[in-house]
Amino acid sequence: MLFCQALQYNVKVAINEGADWYKRFMPLTEVIMELVVNQSLVKSIQQVVGEEGSIRDFVVHILLLAFRFELHSALHFKSLQLLILVGVRYKH
Repeated sequence: MLFCQALQYNVKVAINEGADWYKRFMPLTEVIMELVVNQSLVKSIQQVVGEEGSIRDFVVHILLLAFRFELHSALHFKSLQLLILVGVRYKH
């Protein structure tokens, strides 16, 4: 969020330097000035990522549980596919 604000401020300062800067940066300026920060997304990210950029310990545990669930679901799905294939072949 602070990055967006600083970027928008710097663009305003550069534009105020003169018409040449204004013409040069106008296409980019429109994009930068329309930046909107999704506060709920920022808060969610801050909850799972520490100040130093690493994933917080409790999140690692949750991710491992989610991975195990996905793996179990995938294996179960493959087992069902195999049973269906075997059943189809057996009936023929």
